[in-house]
Amino acid sequence: MASLKGASKLLEDVICPICMDILQNPVTIDCGHNFCLQCISQVGKTTENLQCPLCKLPVNKNAFRPNKLLASIAEKIQAMDPAEEQTEEETRCPKHKEKIHYFCEKDKEFLCLVCRDSRDHKTHEVTVLDEAAQNYKVQIETEVQVLGQKDKEIIKEKKKGEGAIQVFRVRNIHSKYFWGR
Repeated sequence: MASLKGASKLLEDVICPICMDILQNPVTIDCGHNFCLQCISQVGKTTENLQCPLCKLPVNKNAFRPNKLLASIAEKIQAMDPAEEQTEEETRCPKHKEKIHYFCEKDKEFLCLVCRDSRDHKTHEVTVLDEAAQNYKVQIETEVQVLGQKDKEIIKEKKKGEGAIQVFRVRNIHSKYFWGR
């Protein structure tokens, strides 16, 4: 049992915080956090000033460093039997001890077959886990695009404001000079 918990904790260390999947071509950024090369590059395309998605420190887009050790660990974990990656408690309903296969959209709960057919969820919209995950992934990606667009608009407005401040400063300097010191 201890080895299963250890494998589960190890798996947490090789999950990309952006795509929530096992790291592919892992890179380390300036602050020391690790991401899939494709994921962090995609985030970099949506903003002028890239910040670490975890700690918000500035990131140099040209300074991604491949993390070969993490890549090797991720490959070994992917080669493991998927049944070894999760413990029984994670895949079974705590109430009925049945495998969890469904997601209740109304209650935002994971369900086993017994829970799905129970009075509590019978009239609710219930989907298969993979389908629910895909739906939420699409929603998240849409929100990321919207936020990326808003970020661009904010940067544009900030530049306009900075330009107006510069114009004001120049006018202020000229008026002091013109009207006497």
